[in-house]
Formats: sequence, structure tokens, C-alpha cells
Amino acid sequence: SREKLLLDGSCWRIFKFNDGYIVSMAGPILYYLSFKDNEPKVSILADLRDMAEKHGWWFPHGPAHITDFLIHEDKLVATVEVGGLIFADIKSPLKWRIAGLDGVDAHNILKARKNILVASASGIHISSDLHNWRKAKGSRGYIHALEMCGNLLISHKMNDKPIIISDDDGENWRELEVKMDYPTYGQTCLKCIQEGLIMYAPSNIYLVNLHKKNYLNTRIRIPRIRRIIDASLFYRP
Repeated sequence: SREKLLLDGSCWRIFKFNDGYIVSMAGPILYYLSFKDNEPKVSILADLRDMAEKHGWWFPHGPAHITDFLIHEDKLVATVEVGGLIFADIKSPLKWRIAGLDGVDAHNILKARKNILVASASGIHISSDLHNWRKAKGSRGYIHALEMCGNLLISHKMNDKPIIISDDDGENWRELEVKMDYPTYGQTCLKCIQEGLIMYAPSNIYLVNLHKKNYLNTRIRIPRIRRIIDASLFYRP
């Protein structure tokens, strides 16, 4: 069958929303992708270029963009690179408003029980209400990735001990005392496999035991991994 180009440009995130997907493109522009009779349909959800100009959003390698999404109560919340946090009404995500962290290079967002966490180029920011933000202790550095793994929160930073862990919903973070290759800009390269076991893959693919503080290097190398969707291919219990 003939290939069909749905959208042209840099895609930064695809997020499952209602019966379809929100597609974040550079601009920033948000599209809604749905399917009818297996045929894709794309429409503009929100053109945020005017908002980006008004608030001074920027990116060193092209237009600003939305990097991640979170549903919190009646809000759809999104992180901006580089710009901070915005939100819209979940029932009608057309009009977006500023939610804080103005000017922050925001990469990922995650809800961990009572807390909302944002990973950024300056560490992990934490809030319980989307209004009052503070820096999580022990999280200083260029942070990408946020994931729950059993009772632990995991992330990584640019360091020769790249994996950081929290066991109190993101309030405090500590390094896992294991030296490995560290990630570079734009990588979200870890994935929880099961409680206490993660895949970490900046290029070399590691299976890391968080409790025993050791790892297996699979000796599989991929030039650069941007995001891990499913780690099951590399792990068979």
C-alpha cells in the first residue's frame, strides 16, 4: 500500500488521550490523531506558537515543543521545552494556561501518589497542587526520565552513577552506587521491568538490579536510544 505522511516535522511525544492520541509537534503545535475504520484522521488540537512567543519559550535546536503530558484531576498538564508547565481543561483541551516553573527546561512529568514531579535540566521539581513548587532534595543535575518501579521512583542524570532513586514519592533522591555509561541530552533511556529490576540503555543496554546494586551488560549496543517503550524483548525471567 502507498505510504501516507500524516504530519511533517519533528514529533516529540505521542500521548494516549480518550479514544485517540495527542501528538506533540515542534512549533509547538498539538494534534489529535484518531482512527475510523482503520483510517487515521488528524486535526489541530491547539496551536501554541503565539503562547510560545508571548512567554519566551525557546529551544536551541529549533522551535519550542511540548515534551510530556499528565492527567491530573480535571486537568491535562504538559511540560514545555524550554518554558515550564501549562495546563488545559481535560474536557476541552483547546485553551492552555501557565501552570508554573516559568522558564524551566522541563522534560518529563509523573504523578507519584500525592506528589507531581517534573524532571528538568536543573533537577526534579515537586508539587502537590501544581502551584507551589520546590526542588526535590538530591536531584541536582540534568535530569531526564521519571518512572515508578514497585515502591521506588527511578530517574537518570548525566553522571558516571547515572541512576537515581527515591523511596518517599520523590521528596528525596539518592544515587545508585553503580557506575555505567551516562546519558546525553534528550535521552529518556530507562524502563522498569519488574520491582527492583530496570533496563537502562543510553547506548549499551544494561539490566540493573536496584536492590543488589549490580547490572548485566547485555553487550547489545544501539547508537543512541531516545526512549524505551517496552523492555520485554531483552528480558526473559
